[in-house]
Amino acid sequence: MRLTVVEHPLLAATLTGIRDVNSPASTFVELVERATLLLLTAATADLPTDAGTVQTPLATADCRRLRHQPLLVPVLRAGLGMLESARRLLPEAPIALVGLRRDERTARASWYLNALPTDLTDVPVIVLEPMIATGGTLGDVVTRLADLGAPTVTVVSVICAPAGIAALERTAERLPTDVHVVTAAQDRSLNDQFFIVPGLGDAGDRLFGGG
Repeated sequence: MRLTVVEHPLLAATLTGIRDVNSPASTFVELVERATLLLLTAATADLPTDAGTVQTPLATADCRRLRHQPLLVPVLRAGLGMLESARRLLPEAPIALVGLRRDERTARASWYLNALPTDLTDVPVIVLEPMIATGGTLGDVVTRLADLGAPTVTVVSVICAPAGIAALERTAERLPTDVHVVTAAQDRSLNDQFFIVPGLGDAGDRLFGGG
């Protein structure tokens, strides 16, 4: 498994606003969308392309086209806050929703929605999840994607915790799929409630409301 922490001044400034407890909901949503665009630019750098030509108003030019449209997989519910930006960058990409509910006492996740295709052979997958805390939820998602034949799974996340990355790495070691995590920051720890510290709070609540 590869981990890429994207270093970019625009992303760093955006993350500052995302972390700020005083950022209103509208600002938080806008900043998460902006961070997603910046992270996806790095996350899609390895997508395979095919050479071709295109007719310009003046002449024929060499060009490159995506070999396969990646499958976008937002993890409900917080991953939906990243989806609009992903669709702007990859407007032709198909989308499959997955939902897992985490037990707050044990941090274990259970599936309540699985809209994945039955075969992902040759299909690169991009998973949208704002935070990687314990890594349990993502481990289940990545395992399911690998079982369906996905050759690569790129997880795009705003922040992560070392414990979550370590857990996901242990999962990835058992899989034939290439797993790549692209994030803006790796924070220092989890607290007793499995929240990332210093973190950004509950991404789902800040995006969609709730307590």
